[in-house]
Amino acid sequence: MLPPDYKARLITLPARGKLHIALLHRQDIIVMKLFAGRPRDLTDIVALRPTPQELQFVRSELPRLRRIDQPRAARLESFLDQYHDDEP
Repeated sequence: MLPPDYKARLITLPARGKLHIALLHRQDIIVMKLFAGRPRDLTDIVALRPTPQELQFVRSELPRLRRIDQPRAARLESFLDQYHDDEP
């Protein structure tokens, strides 16, 4: 469910010997968690307190996500419509 350009936002940590670690950007994690839509993921989203810009990025991904799974994308959109960043 990652956006096609997620690799451009990977955060690379310094190598530890042969170990190379790349982390997903917050906005890509937010997209994945919202699309998954499990209770734990939604709880994580509230704890992450996404910025308006991050939520706008998720909204910009909705057309692509609808092509993948319309019901999940509809749930994601419903969550976005109801979400307020001032929730506990």
